[in-house]
Amino acid sequence: MGGRLGYTQELLRLRPYASIAGVYDTGLTGVFTDEAGRVGRQEAYGVLASFGVLGYHAWRRTVLGLAYDGSARHYTRHSYYDGLNQSLGLNLTHQASRRVSIELNESAASHHGGFYGLAGSPLYSQEFEDLRRELLFDTRTLLLSSSARLVFQKSLRLSMSAGGNFIAAQPRTRALVRLRGTGAVGDIAYRLTRRHTVGVMYDFLHFWYLRAFGDAWAHGAALQHSYLLSRRWTLSLRGGGYRVETTRLHQVQIDPAIAAIIGQRTGIEVFHRITYVPNISAGLSMEFERGSFGVEYRRGISSGNGIYLTSARESAGVYFGYTGTRRLHFSAHAGYTRLSSLAQTLGRYRGYNAGAGVTYRLGGPFSMFARVDGRKYNLGGTGFGRTYYRSMLGLSISPGEFPLALW
Repeated sequence: MGGRLGYTQELLRLRPYASIAGVYDTGLTGVFTDEAGRVGRQEAYGVLASFGVLGYHAWRRTVLGLAYDGSARHYTRHSYYDGLNQSLGLNLTHQASRRVSIELNESAASHHGGFYGLAGSPLYSQEFEDLRRELLFDTRTLLLSSSARLVFQKSLRLSMSAGGNFIAAQPRTRALVRLRGTGAVGDIAYRLTRRHTVGVMYDFLHFWYLRAFGDAWAHGAALQHSYLLSRRWTLSLRGGGYRVETTRLHQVQIDPAIAAIIGQRTGIEVFHRITYVPNISAGLSMEFERGSFGVEYRRGISSGNGIYLTSARESAGVYFGYTGTRRLHFSAHAGYTRLSSLAQTLGRYRGYNAGAGVTYRLGGPFSMFARVDGRKYNLGGTGFGRTYYRSMLGLSISPGEFPLALW
């Protein structure tokens, strides 16, 4: 479970929290088959206990953002899915000089459950959220995203930045592929007016996979534009593309004459492919005194999800959060993802998710919360797909003047 601060005036305050909730999950999917040879699907009631710390702390030149989320769950049946989830999001921004700033992000998790991270904290990196949102099975997985960025403010109008990142996904089961990846990015931004900022960016990505031969190299470039529509509304646009080179092993038919000699009809060869993928995004966001709203559309590259390797990715999402009073907070989100493998003969992966929740402060540090989430996905051409639902009702404790939404 992630967390979101419920009121903008409390952004510079670290807040601990703990909660206990009854939970009902459907569509639980392990990496095993039943007596009929089908991937199992279970539903169960259980108890979910969560704990963590969320918020920011500021010094004269440095701002630290911290999100630690832990949750332990136990089901009355299907204890295979019992477990402890933990994640850590750490952001550090340091103003080294009047013109130079350094930004660091560390996002890591050990989790056991497909619902984990459907609506995460803004302190986690985008790469990290993409990794855990697209996992298919309820099995223990370790995730890591580490990045660093240097920003140079040449003038009031001109800025430049460069950075790099590393990602890893390691499922415990040997049935799924393990991922490693590195990347580098650089951009130049120029502020044309108080409302308009334009820029250009270059992006490099390299993915490789353990337990599966193959890797991918991608070079991308794009133009960027940010427009401040009003004091509250911001429009962000990016347009460009990637050149992606992928390699992997591919099964081929052997010439009949050769097959008659060696007694083998198929062989393995290295498959190499060059693909061009769009690198585009459009986002509209609104920040107001007691909440926020955002909608986004993106197309680019995905490192995969343990079955799919390097893929073209398309996604869209919308989020709304509102703290109407000192007692009440409401939030909702919905999203869509599509993966098309660039080096495998797999059908398209399509995934949908949505959720909504409400937190009501009872008095003092105590609150009551309720939440409903859903996720549906299918793998084209395989007949395999799942529909998950989760319902929660519980109590939480967190100091502070406004309710803290525990998702």
